[in-house]
Amino acid sequence: WAPLPRPGSHPAEHAAMTAPDPFALGGRQDNDAELFAAIAEYQRIENLLNAPGIPEGDEIDSLYKESRSWREKVEQYRPVTLRGVLAALDFGSEIDDATY
Repeated sequence: WAPLPRPGSHPAEHAAMTAPDPFALGGRQDNDAELFAAIAEYQRIENLLNAPGIPEGDEIDSLYKESRSWREKVEQYRPVTLRGVLAALDFGSEIDDATY
């Protein structure tokens, strides 16, 4: 049984979701924002390295070091949601490195 909405009220006021995320791993209700940010930054750097007009010399060395640092952050992160797990698996499948 649920009470009827007040006259003149908007139906969305009564449809708020307050249930916990059933897919959160280990009962944690965090999100994986840090993981998604690290993946996005790694992909941004990889796009720079693979774009036409490839950087040269010290600039390319710096970008490779930075991309490796972001990749390590993603590797160390432990996702807490199903979405985070899938993003981490997708990230790993796209790495073109025989030692990864």
